[in-house]
Amino acid sequence: MLYLKTPGPEDEARVMDYRQEFLNEGDEIINGSAYLGQYQRYGDWLSQVTDNLKEETVGPGLVPATTMLCIREEDDMLVGTVNVRHRLTDALFQYGGHIGYSIRISQRRRGYGKEMLRLALTRVCPALNLSRALVTCEKDNEASRRTIMACGGTFEGETQQEGRVVQRYWATVRPFVVRPALPEDGEAISVLTHRSLGYEVVPDQTRARVARLIQKPQNRIWVAEQQGQVTAYLHGADYETCYRAPQKNVVSLAVDPACQGMGMGRALLQEAEAWARWEKCDGVRVVTGTVRTGAHAFYLACGYHLRKEYKNFEKLF
Repeated sequence: MLYLKTPGPEDEARVMDYRQEFLNEGDEIINGSAYLGQYQRYGDWLSQVTDNLKEETVGPGLVPATTMLCIREEDDMLVGTVNVRHRLTDALFQYGGHIGYSIRISQRRRGYGKEMLRLALTRVCPALNLSRALVTCEKDNEASRRTIMACGGTFEGETQQEGRVVQRYWATVRPFVVRPALPEDGEAISVLTHRSLGYEVVPDQTRARVARLIQKPQNRIWVAEQQGQVTAYLHGADYETCYRAPQKNVVSLAVDPACQGMGMGRALLQEAEAWARWEKCDGVRVVTGTVRTGAHAFYLACGYHLRKEYKNFEKLF
């Protein structure tokens, strides 16, 4: 899995190693890196990245932008950089767009571009209050075109730039942020579990369970956050049996009733599906109560199909 990280002093070694790989191939541009190729000193680059965050400190001729590192979770390798511009100039509106990104040369053709663009659209753009994002690519770059369309980009038209044909796509940005759960989200998850799923919960126990579960690699918990409030969550876990290939299991999915219909549940499911694809699982399974007809309709609309109906037994101690 990949995750986005704000660059800090602790990232110097991997960022400069990333830079050197591009320079070794004669590429000093390094798209989406805030001009990393032009900086020999990491501290100077990091200062510039920080200055670029605000209108009052951004460099001359530039627009405010957020630069993030894209890290591979299993080995902490920096596989890419993403740059999201907070606003557009006329030139950016025609050619550059809101989002630029680059992928480490040795790590290309592994599907990272799609995941990085998805993370930018779901994690960075909502935090910047962007309702939609412009993403561009050259017409003959088929890989980029497919990546943009896979992330919801809608083709608007083409422009000419220095003899090159640039295609422009608009992607709708959800009005909420999807992110991995933190220990402090336990209180909100407790409330959602009761309010949305109807389970009786003890808040202190839920907080402790969330803190424990997110430390285990066989579990993932994601939350949807709107205006600083956690309004939905999904808990996924490994599911393996003796008789079929591994899957991921949606243990629980809860959306605040006041926020249903906004796409939060679908966005959280997409996180679970991306996790399953990343680990080359057979798919994602969901078990839901027979009386939850609304949930049944939701999962069917998300492309899931009903395999069988069965009773769920347990013995408590």
